[in-house]
Amino acid sequence: MESGSEDESGQGEKGNVETSSDEDDDDDLEAILKREEEEIQHDWGELCKDAPRSEEVTQRLAVCNMDWDRMKAKDLLALFNSFKPKGGVVLSVKARLH
Repeated sequence: MESGSEDESGQGEKGNVETSSDEDDDDDLEAILKREEEEIQHDWGELCKDAPRSEEVTQRLAVCNMDWDRMKAKDLLALFNSFKPKGGVVLSVKARLH
């Protein structure tokens, strides 16, 4: 073996390339996502800004702006059951069209 030209793997010194670790890539991705998140501005709740607020707690939930020709109470029951906490219960679902 000539000095400095090849190592035991048969690759020359120029063949050894340093690469960044996965952690560095993850840090870069997180920095990019954080920067993008800070740049994006959402106007969440623009449709209900003028809605009256109340401190009263109820067991009711209004679902609005649905395709009621296709959406049935059993569909809402399946949806609500998927979000309930462990041990939670959905007592009833009623679809009232006004």
